[in-house]
Amino acid sequence: MNPTWRTETVVALCRRMLDLRDFSAMPILADALQEAGCTDEVLLAQCQDPKLERVEAERLANLLFSDETASAVAWLEEFGVDISYETEDDEPPMYDYASVVAVGQEGATSGEMFFGTDAGADFFREGEENTREFFRNWSLVTGRPVPEEVKANLAVGCAC
Repeated sequence: MNPTWRTETVVALCRRMLDLRDFSAMPILADALQEAGCTDEVLLAQCQDPKLERVEAERLANLLFSDETASAVAWLEEFGVDISYETEDDEPPMYDYASVVAVGQEGATSGEMFFGTDAGADFFREGEENTREFFRNWSLVTGRPVPEEVKANLAVGCAC
């Protein structure tokens, strides 16, 4: 992400989409990015894609909005790689950004998180500091705070 693309217009569009959790302005964001000098054809195509999944639109808006939200996206993506089983070089990790966000949603709403790997459950079992770090990043990108009581009583397991 080129910081020069983070113009006042781009940031305002991202803020509005993230505040409202309405990502229908993604094509307008593509136009604003082009005006800011963005020539990243993949990024622009994603923003203009009418079939772009909501979680991916949210991810892109967070990457573009601020360094803090971009770092939170990167943290969650790395978490997904870290808890996934080893794959061939050309295979995506078992836990991608969308699946990590979904598991976080499950934990935030039900108080339970189940992973397909021991590493996922073990991360949370290693201490409440890990739980806080996960939900700090998750809350930054989803806009949904997680009550301390939920974090303190979170049940984790491995469905492996």
